[in-house]
Amino acid sequence: MELLAPQPSPREYFTCNRDKLFAKMGVYECGNCNAEHSLHIHHIVPLSQGGTNCITNLAVLCKDCHAKAHGGSELVARRKESSKLLTHNNLEYWRLDKEYPYSKIASMTGSPVSTISKACRQFGIPIVGKRETLDEVIEFFESMESGSKVTQKKLYSEILKVHRTTLAVVMKKDVLTQVMLDNGIYREGNSFKKD
Repeated sequence: MELLAPQPSPREYFTCNRDKLFAKMGVYECGNCNAEHSLHIHHIVPLSQGGTNCITNLAVLCKDCHAKAHGGSELVARRKESSKLLTHNNLEYWRLDKEYPYSKIASMTGSPVSTISKACRQFGIPIVGKRETLDEVIEFFESMESGSKVTQKKLYSEILKVHRTTLAVVMKKDVLTQVMLDNGIYREGNSFKKD
Protein backbone atom coordinates (compact mmCIF):
# COMPACT_ATOMS: atom_id res chain seq x y z
CA MET A 1 0.00 0.00 0.00
CA GLU A 2 1.44 3.34 -1.10
CA LEU A 3 1.10 6.30 1.26
CA LEU A 4 0.08 9.62 -0.24
CA ALA A 5 1.90 12.74 0.79
CA PRO A 6 -0.32 15.07 2.80
CA GLN A 7 -1.72 17.97 0.78
CA PRO A 8 -0.51 21.39 1.88
CA SER A 9 -3.00 23.75 3.42
CA PRO A 10 -3.95 26.82 1.36
CA ARG A 11 -1.67 28.91 3.60
CA GLU A 12 1.28 26.51 3.12
CA TYR A 13 0.69 26.42 -0.63
CA PHE A 14 0.61 30.23 -0.75
CA THR A 15 3.79 30.58 1.31
CA CYS A 16 5.70 28.11 -0.89
CA ASN A 17 4.42 29.48 -4.22
CA ARG A 18 4.29 33.24 -3.63
CA ASP A 19 6.84 34.03 -6.39
CA LYS A 20 5.03 31.77 -8.88
CA LEU A 21 1.75 33.54 -8.08
CA PHE A 22 3.35 36.97 -8.66
CA ALA A 23 4.64 35.76 -12.03
CA LYS A 24 1.29 34.22 -12.95
CA MET A 25 -0.56 37.44 -12.05
CA GLY A 26 1.88 39.54 -14.10
CA VAL A 27 1.27 42.60 -11.91
CA TYR A 28 4.28 44.47 -10.55
CA GLU A 29 2.72 47.54 -8.93
CA CYS A 30 0.26 48.19 -6.14
CA GLY A 31 -3.36 48.05 -7.25
CA ASN A 32 -4.19 51.01 -5.00
CA CYS A 33 -1.34 53.51 -5.21
CA ASN A 34 0.80 52.17 -8.09
CA ALA A 35 3.88 51.80 -5.86
CA GLU A 36 6.45 49.39 -7.30
CA HIS A 37 8.20 48.45 -4.07
CA SER A 38 7.42 46.32 -1.00
CA LEU A 39 4.72 44.40 -2.87
CA HIS A 40 2.49 41.86 -1.17
CA ILE A 41 -0.19 39.50 -2.45
CA HIS A 42 -3.49 40.19 -0.72
CA HIS A 43 -6.31 37.66 -0.49
CA ILE A 44 -9.52 39.59 -1.16
CA VAL A 45 -11.46 36.89 0.71
CA PRO A 46 -9.00 35.83 3.43
CA LEU A 47 -7.88 32.20 3.53
CA SER A 48 -9.14 32.06 7.10
CA GLN A 49 -12.64 32.84 5.79
CA GLY A 50 -12.63 30.24 3.02
CA GLY A 51 -10.80 32.28 0.38
CA THR A 52 -8.63 30.54 -2.19
CA ASN A 53 -5.30 31.10 -3.92
CA CYS A 54 -7.08 31.60 -7.27
CA ILE A 55 -5.93 34.64 -9.23
CA THR A 56 -9.46 36.09 -9.05
CA ASN A 57 -9.14 36.23 -5.25
CA LEU A 58 -5.71 37.88 -5.25
CA ALA A 59 -4.63 41.51 -5.50
CA VAL A 60 -1.13 42.99 -5.55
CA LEU A 61 -0.72 45.70 -2.91
CA CYS A 62 2.22 47.53 -1.41
CA LYS A 63 2.99 47.02 2.26
CA ASP A 64 1.04 50.12 3.40
CA CYS A 65 -2.05 49.47 1.26
CA HIS A 66 -1.99 45.82 2.33
CA ALA A 67 -2.08 46.91 5.97
CA LYS A 68 -4.99 49.27 5.20
CA ALA A 69 -6.82 46.51 3.34
CA HIS A 70 -6.77 44.37 6.45
CA GLY A 71 -8.67 47.17 8.14
CA GLY A 72 -11.45 46.19 5.74
CA SER A 73 -11.22 44.09 2.57
CA GLU A 74 -13.87 46.28 0.91
CA LEU A 75 -11.10 48.87 0.37
CA VAL A 76 -9.66 46.91 -2.57
CA ALA A 77 -13.04 46.62 -4.30
CA ARG A 78 -13.74 50.32 -3.67
CA ARG A 79 -10.38 51.32 -5.23
CA LYS A 80 -11.07 49.21 -8.33
CA GLU A 81 -14.51 50.81 -8.67
CA SER A 82 -13.15 54.33 -8.11
CA SER A 83 -10.54 53.92 -10.85
CA LYS A 84 -13.41 53.78 -13.36
CA LEU A 85 -14.05 57.46 -12.52
CA LEU A 86 -10.54 58.48 -13.54
CA THR A 87 -11.29 59.07 -17.22
CA HIS A 88 -9.70 61.76 -19.37
CA ASN A 89 -12.98 63.71 -19.56
CA ASN A 90 -13.59 63.59 -15.80
CA LEU A 91 -10.04 64.59 -14.88
CA GLU A 92 -9.98 67.37 -17.46
CA TYR A 93 -13.29 68.72 -16.13
CA TRP A 94 -12.24 68.52 -12.47
CA ARG A 95 -8.71 69.91 -12.93
CA LEU A 96 -9.16 72.49 -15.68
CA ASP A 97 -12.82 73.55 -15.55
CA LYS A 98 -13.49 73.21 -11.83
CA GLU A 99 -9.81 73.68 -10.83
CA TYR A 100 -10.08 71.07 -8.08
CA PRO A 101 -6.81 70.19 -6.31
CA TYR A 102 -5.64 66.57 -6.46
CA SER A 103 -6.66 66.12 -2.82
CA LYS A 104 -10.30 66.96 -3.56
CA ILE A 105 -10.43 64.59 -6.56
CA ALA A 106 -8.82 61.88 -4.45
CA SER A 107 -11.46 62.38 -1.77
CA MET A 108 -14.29 62.35 -4.34
CA THR A 109 -13.11 59.16 -6.06
CA GLY A 110 -11.60 57.28 -3.14
CA SER A 111 -8.26 57.13 -4.97
CA PRO A 112 -4.83 58.07 -3.58
CA VAL A 113 -3.49 61.50 -4.58
CA SER A 114 -0.55 59.79 -6.30
CA THR A 115 -2.99 57.94 -8.57
CA ILE A 116 -4.73 61.20 -9.51
CA SER A 117 -1.39 62.86 -10.27
CA LYS A 118 -0.20 59.90 -12.36
CA ALA A 119 -3.48 59.73 -14.32
CA CYS A 120 -3.31 63.47 -15.09
CA ARG A 121 0.26 63.08 -16.37
CA GLN A 122 -0.73 60.08 -18.50
CA PHE A 123 -3.63 62.03 -20.06
CA GLY A 124 -1.46 65.12 -20.61
CA ILE A 125 -3.58 67.29 -18.32
CA PRO A 126 -1.42 70.25 -17.29
CA ILE A 127 -0.41 70.63 -13.69
CA VAL A 128 -1.36 73.95 -12.18
CA GLY A 129 1.78 74.53 -10.19
CA LYS A 130 3.32 76.80 -7.62
CA ARG A 131 5.31 78.77 -10.22
CA GLU A 132 2.11 79.91 -11.93
CA THR A 133 0.58 80.71 -8.55
CA LEU A 134 3.61 82.79 -7.56
CA ASP A 135 3.29 84.79 -10.78
CA GLU A 136 -0.44 85.32 -10.16
CA VAL A 137 0.13 86.48 -6.56
CA ILE A 138 2.80 88.95 -7.71
CA GLU A 139 0.49 90.26 -10.44
CA PHE A 140 -2.38 90.59 -7.95
CA PHE A 141 -0.26 92.43 -5.34
CA GLU A 142 1.11 94.79 -7.98
CA SER A 143 -2.43 95.63 -9.12
CA MET A 144 -3.86 96.26 -5.63
CA GLU A 145 -5.13 99.77 -5.07
CA SER A 146 -4.02 101.87 -2.12
CA GLY A 147 -6.14 101.33 0.98
CA SER A 148 -7.49 97.99 -0.29
CA LYS A 149 -7.50 94.86 1.81
CA VAL A 150 -8.05 91.18 0.95
CA THR A 151 -8.31 88.16 3.25
CA GLN A 152 -6.00 85.24 2.73
CA LYS A 153 -9.02 82.95 2.22
CA LYS A 154 -10.48 85.20 -0.47
CA LEU A 155 -7.10 85.39 -2.17
CA TYR A 156 -6.66 81.61 -2.51
CA SER A 157 -10.29 80.52 -2.93
CA GLU A 158 -11.87 83.29 -5.04
CA ILE A 159 -9.09 85.26 -6.72
CA LEU A 160 -6.36 82.68 -7.39
CA LYS A 161 -8.58 79.58 -7.10
CA VAL A 162 -5.82 77.42 -5.65
CA HIS A 163 -5.59 75.19 -2.60
CA ARG A 164 -4.65 77.03 0.61
CA THR A 165 -1.48 74.93 1.03
CA THR A 166 -0.30 76.02 -2.43
CA LEU A 167 -0.68 79.64 -1.39
CA ALA A 168 1.06 78.95 1.93
CA VAL A 169 4.10 77.53 0.11
CA VAL A 170 4.19 80.44 -2.33
CA MET A 171 3.93 83.00 0.50
CA LYS A 172 7.26 81.74 1.90
CA LYS A 173 9.17 82.79 -1.24
CA ASP A 174 11.69 85.61 -0.72
CA VAL A 175 10.76 87.19 -4.04
CA LEU A 176 7.17 87.62 -2.84
CA THR A 177 8.34 89.27 0.37
CA GLN A 178 10.27 91.78 -1.74
CA VAL A 179 7.25 92.42 -4.01
CA MET A 180 5.11 93.09 -0.93
CA LEU A 181 7.70 95.54 0.45
CA ASP A 182 8.06 97.29 -2.93
CA ASN A 183 4.29 97.72 -3.21
CA GLY A 184 3.57 98.74 0.40
CA ILE A 185 1.63 95.57 1.18
CA TYR A 186 1.70 94.10 4.65
CA ARG A 187 -0.06 91.42 6.63
CA GLU A 188 -2.78 92.41 9.03
CA GLY A 189 -3.95 89.22 10.79
CA ASN A 190 -5.27 86.93 8.05
CA SER A 191 -5.44 89.74 5.51
CA PHE A 192 -3.15 91.60 3.14
CA LYS A 193 -3.44 95.40 3.11
CA LYS A 194 -1.92 98.00 0.83
CA ASP A 195 -1.05 101.46 2.20
